[in-house]
Amino acid sequence: MLRVVAAAGGPTRAASIGGTKMVRSTPNGLQELKVPLKDILHAKEPDMPIQTDDVTYIPSSRIKAALNAGALATSLGTVALYRIP
Repeated sequence: MLRVVAAAGGPTRAASIGGTKMVRSTPNGLQELKVPLKDILHAKEPDMPIQTDDVTYIPSSRIKAALNAGALATSLGTVALYRIP
């Protein structure tokens, strides 16, 4: 799992790594697995093996996205205050 996440460039700042899931194709159909990515990244859980055609999904955190947007708006506002016409 860690090599897949690293190959993808790692989680974004707005990622909700605690909500990571993996979808695996089994003979009985698709199976959704919870991935303890936060614990894996902090070496509290062993790395999780993956199989061919597994799909890993790391959702965005709405709170982090809102905070990042607020920080961006604040910094843009500050830049606008000091802009010379």
